[in-house]
Amino acid sequence: MTFSWSFSKLTSSEQCAYRYQQVDLLRNFKDEDRTALDWGDQVHKAFAQAILRDAPLPATMAPWQHWVDEFKGLPGQIFVEAKWAIDRNFNKCPWSAPVAWYRGKADVTRVDGPVADGIDWKTGSIKEDETQLLLMAQLVFAQFPEVKRCRQRFIWLKHDTASTRVFSRRDMAQEWLGVLQRVDTLEKMETTKNFPKRPSGLCREWCPVRDCEFHGKSFH
Repeated sequence: MTFSWSFSKLTSSEQCAYRYQQVDLLRNFKDEDRTALDWGDQVHKAFAQAILRDAPLPATMAPWQHWVDEFKGLPGQIFVEAKWAIDRNFNKCPWSAPVAWYRGKADVTRVDGPVADGIDWKTGSIKEDETQLLLMAQLVFAQFPEVKRCRQRFIWLKHDTASTRVFSRRDMAQEWLGVLQRVDTLEKMETTKNFPKRPSGLCREWCPVRDCEFHGKSFH
């Protein structure tokens, strides 16, 4: 089977490889509390409708309307919930292609000649990790050869603020060095079928893998 990955797979495997195997690969267990995930789905759907069809956000999300208005007021072609993929050579390819190596879904992207602007709506607490911003910029560069500079943003809705990073096409090879090492570790785990357990503070409430000896225990 051809190796492929996503940002969520990468981070899940780094939190605990055994959980990643049982939940993401084998699907022997499911996350029991979907409250946050369901709310996130509702928010993404509402924002997509607001941008694509000029529909107002629901009353529960009305304080965030200014983010929609700001984005729609900018020039360029807008893409919403776009599913993009690249092969190992960083060339664009269809999402379902056997050669697809990395896949990512872009919440909102605006392309205006040599510049692009991407947004990822975040409903949780602020976590400063620019890896996902880098990956989305790479997808944009692959899809649109004319784009030379790409601004990627997390919009932290709970805090009504943004984290921004601007990427240049010419600097992407250097940006990828650390990420490739992490992806190589993930691929080796899948190839060797070696998924070590990593007990942590997440074992007590976050993990649904009940057959693990660390399940439900506290670690500091």
